[in-house]
Amino acid sequence: MNNLKKIPTTILTGFLGAGKTTFIEKIVKKSNANIALIINEFGDLGVDADILKECMNSNCAPENIIELSNGCICCTVSDDFIPTIEKIVNSPTPPDHIIIETSGLALPKPLIDAFKWPDIRNKIMYNGTIVIVDSYAYNNVYETFEKYNTTHKDSDNKMLNTSIEEVFNDQILSSDLIIINKIELATELEIKKIENNINELTSKSIPIIKSNKDYDLDEIILGPKTLILDNNIYNTPDLKKDLTSENDHDHDHDHDHDHDNFHTFSINVPNIFTKEIILNKLDKALESKDILRVKGFVLTVESDMLLTVQVVGKNIQTYYQDSEINNRDSGYLIFIGYKNINETSVKKLFLK
Repeated sequence: MNNLKKIPTTILTGFLGAGKTTFIEKIVKKSNANIALIINEFGDLGVDADILKECMNSNCAPENIIELSNGCICCTVSDDFIPTIEKIVNSPTPPDHIIIETSGLALPKPLIDAFKWPDIRNKIMYNGTIVIVDSYAYNNVYETFEKYNTTHKDSDNKMLNTSIEEVFNDQILSSDLIIINKIELATELEIKKIENNINELTSKSIPIIKSNKDYDLDEIILGPKTLILDNNIYNTPDLKKDLTSENDHDHDHDHDHDHDNFHTFSINVPNIFTKEIILNKLDKALESKDILRVKGFVLTVESDMLLTVQVVGKNIQTYYQDSEINNRDSGYLIFIGYKNINETSVKKLFLK
């Protein structure tokens, strides 16, 4: 299948809570293209796909949104990614474009490497990797790694932040375009510091967009100036060797990345609290430095609408939205953090 017939596919990555789902929402609402979304969640229970299904238009119907919640996609490429791509490509009306939103803890490189496999490269075309960098989190969460290191170690006396640095660095090094998000929450000096740190990390010149308003999302992903980097990923010695091997399907899909330093869990939140009480309970839970991210939907006693909760670091954002999933007795919150996170104490907070 030549490039003209293959479906362009863009990887969207970024650390926990960077704004990936909001970015996708803006793209799909603005575009006239038929888009399929693959949404990867770190835990067993997902939130992002539900948010997107509530706000999509006819160009991205709910059936075109596929959630992978069996773990980080970078670790389940052969088990989840290939069958999902085959399902999309073989659908009665294949999309014009595929966007893959990775989990915030994913390493993009194994996923990018998968575009070289015969099962994949004959069906879709690599359209580049876009990394969303949260300016608030970078200056208020990532910058605490060194301080966190001094007091937090695992049972083998290893620093727990190693995995987070690995994730962040791999995302930057794998990027073809970087968007610094939430700039209204950072000073010019802080944004400049982020740029400098990114430039120090990578030797290649990566375009950096420093605004979440002044760029054409549709142009970046789907327009004539789209990234289209498919040919570039085939010009490596490892790939040339791979292409000439006797067995095209014999690939080593293993890599060294694991998530042992992280833990995620979900809790049901009964419909007995006011919004103020929910926020107070979240503030109490966030006194723990082990919590990196919280997201979910809760029901409050003062409203019939669903309260969406998004937390990065200590920054809590909530908003009400009408939803088809309002008709339930309880909401839920997903917590993601270091493995030392005290799941029991957090759950007790939301029991009563």
